[in-house]
Amino acid sequence: MGLLIGKDAERVALLADHVVGRSRRCDLTISDDPWVSGEHARVRWHANRWVVRDLGSRNGTFVNGAKIEPGREVDLDGGDVIEFGQRGRKWTLSDASPPVSFARNLETGEIADIMALPPEGDPEIVLFCRLDGRWWLDRFRIDGTEVPVTHGDILRTTAGEWEIHIVRLTRLTADVVEQPLSLRDVTMAFRVSRDEDTVAIVLEGPSRLDLGVYSHHHLLLALARAHEADHALSADERGWRTWRELSKELTGWNQNSVNVSMYRARRQLASLGVRDAGILVDRRRANCQMRLAVAYTIERSTRPGDPPAGRSGTGST
Repeated sequence: MGLLIGKDAERVALLADHVVGRSRRCDLTISDDPWVSGEHARVRWHANRWVVRDLGSRNGTFVNGAKIEPGREVDLDGGDVIEFGQRGRKWTLSDASPPVSFARNLETGEIADIMALPPEGDPEIVLFCRLDGRWWLDRFRIDGTEVPVTHGDILRTTAGEWEIHIVRLTRLTADVVEQPLSLRDVTMAFRVSRDEDTVAIVLEGPSRLDLGVYSHHHLLLALARAHEADHALSADERGWRTWRELSKELTGWNQNSVNVSMYRARRQLASLGVRDAGILVDRRRANCQMRLAVAYTIERSTRPGDPPAGRSGTGST
């Protein structure tokens, strides 16, 4: 993510369009610096890089000591130093990577991955983005329901309160964002060992993405098998299971095991560039049922040395 480092190592994660000034309406409010105007400058992501523009401030904006012309955007590189006002506080663009959504701890200033809070240990809150760009909070430790989350919301955890900052893909950034891999365009291919100790997954589609072998793959396999077992039901009714029903196949698992594995599966997909990782599983809130929402195939070895025997199906997509 784009990151400014200021006085006393203050860290500011940049939104796609970030206004700087003394006004409380600004995204970065610098109220204690007399050289800064109400709305002093704008830093934004454009044409695959960060740029800065002075908004007609009284004391000017400087990049690496050189004053920039008001109204003209100037490209920024990692390590560049920005001053809002000739003798204003210095800010360094320490990270020039594209903007991402994030959460900020209101007490410590810590910046965290928006997927899970707190960022260390087992998550108390899990967030995900659907294909339409809207963010949701998964209340998996409470009642399994999902509630919408918007920019500026405050979420509470045992590690403190977190303010949510959501980066939206607008015309400012759409020209530089690569087309992400979508679960709607792939088949989730399960490859199961003969003893079923290992479950490997490969996403097959326009491109091939190997997800490797992880324990949370067992949950996705159980959901695929549930869908397969309901072949006599209508498409709308196939594959729905509660965590209690899933635990009959996943020996020793409980509700928390199921929900944490669901979070880890979504996080893995999101970290690999799958933008609609949130649609991996459908939910029925009324009875806490879930089902796999992507096309799948299942291959399992029948005897040592044999090639896998393949079966296939389609989730609720």
